[in-house]
Amino acid sequence: MMARPAFHSVGLLPFFAGAALAAHDGYPWRWETAGTGAAAVFLIMLATYFLGEYYDFEGDSRNLNRNPFSGGSGALQSLAGFPRRYVLVAGYLAAAGAVILGLILHFAFEVGAPALVLGAVGLVGGVFYSAKPFQWAYRGVGECFIGFCYGWLTVNMGYYVLAGEFTLLGTLLSIPVALSITAVILINEFPDREADAASGKRNLVVTFGPQRMAVLYALLIAGTAVTAWLVIWPAQGLVWPWLLGIILSTAVAGFALVGIVRGHYRHARTIQPICAATIALNLLVSLQYLLFFSFR
Repeated sequence: MMARPAFHSVGLLPFFAGAALAAHDGYPWRWETAGTGAAAVFLIMLATYFLGEYYDFEGDSRNLNRNPFSGGSGALQSLAGFPRRYVLVAGYLAAAGAVILGLILHFAFEVGAPALVLGAVGLVGGVFYSAKPFQWAYRGVGECFIGFCYGWLTVNMGYYVLAGEFTLLGTLLSIPVALSITAVILINEFPDREADAASGKRNLVVTFGPQRMAVLYALLIAGTAVTAWLVIWPAQGLVWPWLLGIILSTAVAGFALVGIVRGHYRHARTIQPICAATIALNLLVSLQYLLFFSFR
């Protein structure tokens, strides 16, 4: 439960989308580098989730509005007497595993030094999202780290491990991914607001209030829909499979926007469909990239 395997898709899909773009651009597909890079991304996310369970224990224990998308897994809260330090150790072991894989990429598979730099940025952003001493999620900058690490970083890391260089198209494609994953973390903060405030977590919703952040969320979702359409042309993707994905993601974005406009973010029961739609939007954007560049 604490590993939350379904939520690893938000990092692995954009990574493989970036790798598919590299293969589409003519770079040879190397399973050893792509697989090792993906495993490192997986371990960084695993460390992030485990350490979040440990360091957010107090706030999650107070949370009366937990849903499948926010408030932690609830596993530690349901296991009275379970030694929480095991979760802490597991989190740092996962982080250490990611470091080892990064070194393998660099020294064994001769992937360039920028891969180590990108991996280090992702590791610092993920591990210290909840962990001390930085605790980005408690200081009002966690949303920015999530947007960068699950957006630009994953797409371009996937491209770099195969290509050994970067491409402007990778950055363009990462924009709707980054905007939508930021919207995911933002909307998931709404039902947790009271528990987060009581535990000292000063994220955006706690700091600025739900009404203002509902406006920001709407802008993020609208920005996702608009940029997803705009990147069709530089990607030369004006074909029906791509358009079908764009239309579907736009419909999901519209559903989320309607929910926000109607004020459904104010209640724990009515916000859950918006949370589900937001993460679906993020996955749809990455999935359509992956499918398009894999099979074109």
